[in-house]
This record gives sequence, C-alpha cells and structure tokens, in this order.
Amino acid sequence: MAKCPEIYPLLQAYLDATLSLAEEEALEKHLRACLRCRSRLVALARTANTLRDAPKVHATEDFTRRLFDRLGVERPEVRPSLMARLKNMLGI
Repeated sequence: MAKCPEIYPLLQAYLDATLSLAEEEALEKHLRACLRCRSRLVALARTANTLRDAPKVHATEDFTRRLFDRLGVERPEVRPSLMARLKNMLGI
C-alpha cells in the first residue's frame, strides 16, 4: 500500500479527474484504509469549492501596473480568450 506522502500529490489530480484508472483505483484503495488522507481530500475539496464559489475580484488597471512596476518586471502581454478571438473572427 502506498504511503501518505506518496498519496498527497495525487489528491488534487483525483479531484480534477486526471488520474489514470490504475492510479485512481490505487488511491481509492488507500483512502478506504486511511482516515488522514480521506480527511485531507475532504479539506482540499472544501477549499477548492470555496475558491470556486467566491466572488470574482478584478484588479484595476492601475493596481496591475503598480504591482508589475514594484516587482520590477515587464507586464506580460494579455492575450484575448479563445471565445473573444472566435467572436472577433466571426464578427459577432
């Protein structure tokens, strides 16, 4: 059976449904036997749900500019989303 430190990195992938079938089965076997890892999975899921459901906050342009100035790095180019590019291409 896998040890907890080997399981921890797999928990988020499990929630994201990105594990292989074999990894998922091994993880579920471990979770059935390990209260600590089950508790960690529940806490991780609750945190993810809280963040997903939290109101979206958008930084002002001034805040973003000042942040990058203070960090001393050049602001990366913001690329329009795929949906925005498709709408533009289709003239919608």
